[in-house]
Amino acid sequence: MAKDNLPSRIRAWRGCYENLLNVAAEHAAYLEQLDEDWAGFPALTSKWAEGTAETKRMDEELRAELGDERYEELFRIEALPLVVKINELTDQSIVRMRNEMAAVGGDLKNTRDHRKVMNAYYGMDRQNDTSYYFDRKK
Repeated sequence: MAKDNLPSRIRAWRGCYENLLNVAAEHAAYLEQLDEDWAGFPALTSKWAEGTAETKRMDEELRAELGDERYEELFRIEALPLVVKINELTDQSIVRMRNEMAAVGGDLKNTRDHRKVMNAYYGMDRQNDTSYYFDRKK
């Protein structure tokens, strides 16, 4: 690859990291406004996968051309601040997803328990209408 094209490829490489930062910010914002609808999440995940693949490809190309030492220096200057921000946003998203999954799991357990009680006392899934459980007044 030609050396005269190097500055534009470095800008494109940095742009890949900026793109990942934008997608990470979109993930975090999406999860903050999330109620019950996860419909947009797969599209964001797909954008993340495409962005990471492109960034990895650009990383490998630049490392091959510049060598490890020069690449590491360039990475430290150009990409590391972006990577730190990406990691912070990703960590926030992970915490938010864990909290959402815990809440959904709690809701599911409560629903299952409620269903057991309804079946036990009212026979919701029985064919006959005879109740087998009686509460005694004390």
